[in-house]
Amino acid sequence: MVAIKSHQADKVIKDPQKSTHAYLIYGSDEGRINETAAILAENWSAKHGDGGEIIQIDDRSIADNPDIIAIEVRSVSMFGGFSAIRLALSNRIKPDLMKELIELKPQNLLILEAGNLKPSSAMRKLFEKSKNAAALPCYPDEARDIAGLIHEELTDKGINISSAARNLLTVSLGSDRGISRQELIKLALYAHDKPQIDVQDIEAIIGDSSQLAYDQLISLIMTGQGAAALSKLDRLLASGMTNAGLTTLLGRHLARLYKLSAMIEAGRQASEAVNSLRPPVHFKQRDAMVQQVMKLKLPVLKKAIFLVQETVARTRLQSAFERMSTERMILILSKMAGGR
Repeated sequence: MVAIKSHQADKVIKDPQKSTHAYLIYGSDEGRINETAAILAENWSAKHGDGGEIIQIDDRSIADNPDIIAIEVRSVSMFGGFSAIRLALSNRIKPDLMKELIELKPQNLLILEAGNLKPSSAMRKLFEKSKNAAALPCYPDEARDIAGLIHEELTDKGINISSAARNLLTVSLGSDRGISRQELIKLALYAHDKPQIDVQDIEAIIGDSSQLAYDQLISLIMTGQGAAALSKLDRLLASGMTNAGLTTLLGRHLARLYKLSAMIEAGRQASEAVNSLRPPVHFKQRDAMVQQVMKLKLPVLKKAIFLVQETVARTRLQSAFERMSTERMILILSKMAGGR
């Protein structure tokens, strides 16, 4: 299988081929990874599953029964048809096991969800080179991707939107696919009986969106306000937001700060560097971004990025400690941002 590019992934999941028996879905956008796996499983089941089940195997189940993946891949669904099996990559899932299962060409589909794997990753190489498998990358949405998402959730459903509102919506939505789609669904419900969505509608619905709520929390962390950040986290979690969503967006924010810091060290002005980022920084966050990049230097940002990556790895392996790990990360980052 030829390595699939990020912009080609949507086309692949819309029409999954029967000759592909396993998919690896990886990247830095956790929301998009989850969405891609769910849509792929549904589309494959509808086209090739003949009414079979969609099964999810968690890490606890693998710990209790190491053979469960091989058993489920070979099993016949009790309801008839063939199953689509979803599982998340962990230390218990080795490339040798995946290679063995892929070579079996099972009638059941195997979907493996992973984090941001390097090109040198043995698992990624296995899926990219196998004739019976495919690796689908999921990276943060750029302006072109956001425009396509807006078209899919609004225009394709007969909802009109003015040009000015479309432009504002493009810069207001973040780069996390899952969050962006939730906001568009909410906007569509709000405007279902309106002849056209205008700028005022965007400001009313998206102006206090989950993306911006996360931005406010990230701003508290990056200005050293650890106690206030924990209080904000409590409110966001109570409203249905997730620790994983924060960690993903925080890691992306730090990566952008690192890029900006490198640009400034190379001689660019901070405001000019911030304005050059794509997708563009939300207008409400630009001043804060400039202040943060002027204060935090490359060595500190490198340590901060490593801390977030460490937190992601820990929570994937020990989901019971997700909240504790997130709070620990917030407090350490707040101290780093405050110069302590």
